[in-house]
Amino acid sequence: MAEITTNNLEAHLKQTAPPAPVFLIFGEEYLYKSAFDLVVSKIVPQNQKAFNVEELEGTDDNVTDAIEQVNTFSLDGSAKVVGLVDAKIFYAKENRADLVEKIREAVAADRKTKAVAGFVKLIGLLDIALTGDKDLDKKALARALDDDTVVKAEWPDTLIDACAGRDLSASTGIDAAEALVAAIEKGFAPNNHLVITTDMVDKRRKLYKAIKEHGVVVDCSVAKGASAADKKAQAATLQEVMRDTLKNQNKTMDGAAFTLLCETTGFDLRTFAGGLEKLCTYVGDRKAITAKDVKAVMVRTRVDPVFELTNAVGEKNTDQALFYLNSLLNGPEPLYPLQILAAIANQTRKLAVIRDFMESRHGKAWKNGMTFQSFKERVLPAIEAYDADLQAQSSRRDAVLAETADKKTVKSAKTATDLTIGADARNLYPVYKTFEKAARFPMAELIAAFALLADTDRRLKSATDPQLALEHLVITLCRNR
Repeated sequence: MAEITTNNLEAHLKQTAPPAPVFLIFGEEYLYKSAFDLVVSKIVPQNQKAFNVEELEGTDDNVTDAIEQVNTFSLDGSAKVVGLVDAKIFYAKENRADLVEKIREAVAADRKTKAVAGFVKLIGLLDIALTGDKDLDKKALARALDDDTVVKAEWPDTLIDACAGRDLSASTGIDAAEALVAAIEKGFAPNNHLVITTDMVDKRRKLYKAIKEHGVVVDCSVAKGASAADKKAQAATLQEVMRDTLKNQNKTMDGAAFTLLCETTGFDLRTFAGGLEKLCTYVGDRKAITAKDVKAVMVRTRVDPVFELTNAVGEKNTDQALFYLNSLLNGPEPLYPLQILAAIANQTRKLAVIRDFMESRHGKAWKNGMTFQSFKERVLPAIEAYDADLQAQSSRRDAVLAETADKKTVKSAKTATDLTIGADARNLYPVYKTFEKAARFPMAELIAAFALLADTDRRLKSATDPQLALEHLVITLCRNR
């Protein structure tokens, strides 16, 4: 029938009568829960919700109950909604990386019920039998996920304890999905509606296609990347949540307060909305919420991505770099010091490659201060020529080595070298921004930076305070010479 975004849902419900028999609402949890409430309110009057709205936890075991409920008439024959909420039915082995990330986010947010539900599904998908020995179970999980970091990670610990003694022979969801597809295609009892909410879907699945054909799919997802377009979408969503929340409370918030609240919570809609509720309570009868109120009420919960630190280092912004370094080391989800060092080293290598381009015969295409459009037209072709030269040099080197060494010890000439820039015309803006950063670093500074990185690596592996070692690295890299 339809595939719409959450912004178009209310208009769709007003224009469509009767409502679709099945809704699939997926994406950001805060948004899909709000969308669920909106769908329910349009179908079932407030005074009938106690009898005509049935919410079931979205486990595979409850799919059969949901099908039975949606085919059972209400007592008076009026409209009825059956909700399969926080459904796991779309989770599959191919999506295990996404599922692990969802579980980690739930653990970090201290949402144990959601984390355990996801973990049970993960164990079933991976076909792992928990032994009760935490070390052995984490090693088994690491092998199944092909991720050695799981062994040292803390997030599985409480989940393994919570699942001790439980029957975790969870189905993969395939049978439940097939049963649901058959029920949707057959049709439900008249005036009955099924509403499924989930944080993740697979649009290739037969179930998704069946819901799209017979009902309405509502996309509540928001891009979580760091591109300008992604950040703009995130800001727009936060502003929409702010407007809806403050309108209901008859409050206002100025731009400075909004910016500070966003900085405090990051793009976490649940925490952001909860912060707004706290602020409304804090200001009492006062209508305006200010930045001073945000400072007084909110505790910083934002988890800063490591690229915020590398960007600050690339811009030689010492204050910001030290702020993000402290946040990454001591925030809600602290990183290992060597992870941070690896990110800075990777950034330094990229800057050195681009600086080498600038000083090569191809570099005359680059001009400090040039616009992005000019960069695309003039510099991209030069980058491609530069990368081709490096690949040719690599091939000649491999040919020479092949004459004097066992061929098994020589990498194929077709293997791309790490020394190329590798600009993708479809995603060129990040490369343009890295060029702007590289222009701030003379090659001599970057060469010295590699020695400093090696020294920091040695200090981190000794008894040196890791924060002091990394702070020394960041301050030195950001220093203008």
